[in-house]
Amino acid sequence: MDPEAKEAAMKEKLDCYLVEAFKMGTLRGFQHFYMYLRGKEEMTLTVYHEPQISSRRCSILHNPTEISVGESLTASQLPYDKQTLVLSQGTQMKLSGLKDKGVGLPPASPSDNEQSSASNTTVFLIAGYSRYSCPYVWVRSNHQRLMKMSGAGDGEKDHPLRLKSTSRWKHEEVHIWEIIAELVKLCMYPTPRNPFAVDMKYFLSLSSTHQQVLASAAMMQGLQKIAMNSSDEKPYLGKVLEDLLQVSRLHYSALLSLVTSQRLPVAQQRAEERERKSSGGGKRRTLSGGSRDRDRYPSGGQQTAQWGRPGDMTVQSTQGVYTTQGSSKTGFPGYGFTPAPSLF
Repeated sequence: MDPEAKEAAMKEKLDCYLVEAFKMGTLRGFQHFYMYLRGKEEMTLTVYHEPQISSRRCSILHNPTEISVGESLTASQLPYDKQTLVLSQGTQMKLSGLKDKGVGLPPASPSDNEQSSASNTTVFLIAGYSRYSCPYVWVRSNHQRLMKMSGAGDGEKDHPLRLKSTSRWKHEEVHIWEIIAELVKLCMYPTPRNPFAVDMKYFLSLSSTHQQVLASAAMMQGLQKIAMNSSDEKPYLGKVLEDLLQVSRLHYSALLSLVTSQRLPVAQQRAEERERKSSGGGKRRTLSGGSRDRDRYPSGGQQTAQWGRPGDMTVQSTQGVYTTQGSSKTGFPGYGFTPAPSLF
């Protein structure tokens, strides 16, 4: 593949990634993280340091089925085994193609411009800049917690992370949720078996049933995409399907409540239409229809008066002119036809 065709293919692939990341960034209700969109190319991911306890689950710390065994934050188990956590300056310049200018892979905004976050969370910046033709991840808060594990210095705050998912992105099909799952495993201890665990308490806390329907529908679609595009070897696949079932039940229960109470916009519109019809709209159409029928089909004693005398009726059309001919005694006179002059 020539360089121009390769560049066009990478651009198309990045555009598909940005659409997928935008849809993922609008979801709310995950238990271990939350997302915030910052334009077309950037999304911040805030990950909790410890698993959050959902109202429908027991404490994860005391439930071994919710913990990914053997994936705690140790050097032998991390995805970045025996390697630094961030890309070196030389690697960045090679990837950026700007080695002669000494430019690596900096984010659009420096880390110092970021607002401080809670001490129990770490904020990541996931961005798919068109000038890099590949998504990268930068740490935006609590660098010291992660940099100690990697041995990187404080001067490398704006260097992108060395992730397996972003390293494979140019050569394989890697989805946004794979990047998120890797960051959750990197940041949380103990590592949850399902990084996409759903907090059902969030949906129940929404102020209206309309919001529950919309939010749960969006979550259903997101979980479906994760399940359909994940291999059977993924340890979280079964847990995602379980959460999908729970969210589906909540969604259809809320939707049924809207329909039965006629608070669904479509149901309200149909109810208003039925009310307008029953309040007199149907009667008016019946009366007007009856009047038209009497005009069109007069009674026998009024035929002559309705139809008039021959020559009184003229009907014009695009084809010519029809004029009445015959006797008015019959009540239905014949017609004569005068063709219109041709224009061609």
